[in-house]
Amino acid sequence: MEITLPSMSDKKWTCADLLSSYRFWGITFFFLVLSFISSLGSSYGVYFWSKSLSIPADRIGVILVCGQLGYLLGMVASWFVCRIKNCYPFYFVALLLIIGVVCSFCINGPSDVVRLIIAQFLINLGMGIVTLLVPMLLFSAIGSAQTFVILFSLCLLFKFIIAGYLSIFIYSIPYIG
Repeated sequence: MEITLPSMSDKKWTCADLLSSYRFWGITFFFLVLSFISSLGSSYGVYFWSKSLSIPADRIGVILVCGQLGYLLGMVASWFVCRIKNCYPFYFVALLLIIGVVCSFCINGPSDVVRLIIAQFLINLGMGIVTLLVPMLLFSAIGSAQTFVILFSLCLLFKFIIAGYLSIFIYSIPYIG
């Protein structure tokens, strides 16, 4: 399979070129680690909120929806942030993540659900920006939008497989102790 780039009409990318690129393996590793961490964080967060903080299931649903909305808006915002092409977007993302973590540490009980919603929104907004910002900055050296789309689709497939089965695996491990 060959990919013709509009900006480079005399050059073509093949799947072998894609698989031999360090960018491909770097982004694949990035998505695998990100999906592993997000699966652990999302499954433990719901368990912690329901058991330790006694937050009801309907409010946990609202928290998760706001977090996913932040993740989606972060992916949309990464396109705008990528246009800056320097290190300032990473400072902005770090500031979002720090504010989100500080908000999540200020939660004392079920009455602080609004803080938890804001914290989850900001953390997932930052994660959504980073999810697409790192691959966009890596592939800006190549200039290939088609290669990016193919690779991102493949990595999202890996992410959904890992996120779906990792929580099943974690909760099937018997408690030792």
